[in-house]
Amino acid sequence: IYIDNYVIMPNHIHFIIEIVKNDIKNVGAYFHTPVSNKKMLKSPSKNIGSIVRAIKAGATARINKIINSFCNPVWQRNYYENIIRNEKAYLKVMEYIKDNPLKWDEDRYR
Repeated sequence: IYIDNYVIMPNHIHFIIEIVKNDIKNVGAYFHTPVSNKKMLKSPSKNIGSIVRAIKAGATARINKIINSFCNPVWQRNYYENIIRNEKAYLKVMEYIKDNPLKWDEDRYR
């Protein structure tokens, strides 16, 4: 996979993942992943969900190491995805990610 663009906010992250197979970009997907205190579930499947779970698991392990904790939950259980199907949609998502920090004062979960 290739993470094309991202922003890390205090209570969520946004990112675009491109799935690359044999150096060919197959799918672009945009994700909004809020932070929560609920426990994460694991799945052995090889799909978008397993990619997001792997990213969350890696980040959780690093965060817990930094704060000297064991299995402290970081993320909410789910995520929101949007498949990017064309360049117009891609540019719209890129702009949304870039502008998201400017809208922090409007975040209702802040």
